Amino acid sequence: MELTDSAISSPRMITIGVTVILAFGETMLFGGELGLITGIGLVVVSIVAAFVVRPRDGLHAIFAPPIAFLVAALTAGQMGVTATDTSSRAVVVFFLLGNNWPWIIGATAASLVIVALRRRVG
Repeated sequence: MELTDSAISSPRMITIGVTVILAFGETMLFGGELGLITGIGLVVVSIVAAFVVRPRDGLHAIFAPPIAFLVAALTAGQMGVTATDTSSRAVVVFFLLGNNWPWIIGATAASLVIVALRRRVG
């Protein structure tokens, strides 16, 4: 796979992949729920993806952070849950997203600003 114009074409996969890996690492190593490490990782990878994505694919970089955190909450966020029914697991996902909204909104806003500035300048 060759990168042309030093740009990536799929920021979604990179953002989702790195966020889920960090989320699994955080839940396995620290035995809690998603938090600081996953949030900082989401913001950093979202900013990097927004800078290196092709300008025509910039919209994908904007929508990638919330999707990435949702996937992390649905996978790694379920590791410490002892409930077996679907409704309890859904409540856990709801509260994970609610407790981590600053990271999700921050990463999305940063991506939006970077993509908009890159389109304006370039």
